[in-house]
Amino acid sequence: KAFCKAPLKKQWCRENYLNHKNLTYAYEIRLQLLGVCQRLNMSISSCGTALDQLLKCLLSGLFTNCAWARTGAG
Repeated sequence: KAFCKAPLKKQWCRENYLNHKNLTYAYEIRLQLLGVCQRLNMSISSCGTALDQLLKCLLSGLFTNCAWARTGAG
């Protein structure tokens, strides 16, 4: 939310040690998903503090990336 509200996004990313390109990409994907949900008349809600489902989705989607990083580190 802070990234979206920041007037100078690149500077905000630098100050918060975050990658501007990756956050911009994530923001664009979020907009695409929002558009799909709206076209399908799906209700849009936040998960709030219940992050278990989000973490499971991230882990399942990024598992192979984690495995590659671990293989290269070992």
